[in-house]
Amino acid sequence: MTDDIILRGLVLDKQARIAIIDTSDILCYATKVHNLVPVAQNAMGRALTIGAYISYNMKNELGRFNVIIDGGGPLGKIYVAGENLGKIKGYIENSDKPKLKQYSSEKLKDAVGHKGFFTVIKDMGLKEPYVGRTELASGNISDDFAFYLFSSEGIRCAVGLDVFTYQNRLCSYGIICEAMPGVSDEAIFILEDIMSRFREICLKIANLGVEEAFNYYFKHFGAESLSIDKLEYFCNCESRGEEIIKSIGENEISDILRNKPEVEILCDYCGKHIVYNKDMLEILFNRSF
Repeated sequence: MTDDIILRGLVLDKQARIAIIDTSDILCYATKVHNLVPVAQNAMGRALTIGAYISYNMKNELGRFNVIIDGGGPLGKIYVAGENLGKIKGYIENSDKPKLKQYSSEKLKDAVGHKGFFTVIKDMGLKEPYVGRTELASGNISDDFAFYLFSSEGIRCAVGLDVFTYQNRLCSYGIICEAMPGVSDEAIFILEDIMSRFREICLKIANLGVEEAFNYYFKHFGAESLSIDKLEYFCNCESRGEEIIKSIGENEISDILRNKPEVEILCDYCGKHIVYNKDMLEILFNRSF
């Protein structure tokens, strides 16, 4: 259980939507599971915050999504997956490689890389999932997501994401502002001015919390809080164990059992080991091995 939340609201007399997101506890958990070095923490926190935003924008209650950030840098691919109602998880392909220690947290662009793609896959329960893909804009993940939203989904927005340590606490915050149709030039100017103070707002969140920060910076601009919802690091790998085992295939299972008494799967997202012994496999496949 975490104290992480996402606040969604309207500002500037409904000319823009805003989401203020705290994924600090979830990032702390991911850091322990994946042994993240500082630059990997920075990337993972930003990606998880994006996942939180997408999770609460899913229109189908049974919807699922995947985010893949592949910039060709030393971190490798960054993965976030989740469901609606704030259930998210993530991992980084090369999160604990020794060579990553040469990259400080501020060297995020170098570690992520910028020659690649930002991909979002949404399974809305239809025949085919929605796949949106754009080239990376910079490699800092914030600009990359803003470019994705505009180019792939037609959303004019400003995205601020950051991960930092404050008073010995790991903080992971995000602010995403979306311009509504018919937004005025004055409203855009005000939003740009507010977003230029993003780090200042993050420190306010760290000291007073998401709701107080929202009230402090936006309440006098005709702001209205619509919802405050919980976020959690959620992995359902155990409930999907049979599905995962079956996807391996009977022939591959037979080959594994020639050398081992059981089949073991390591979940990249949560680090759990899913183990099926021979008896369990024979029941699952309704045959002998």
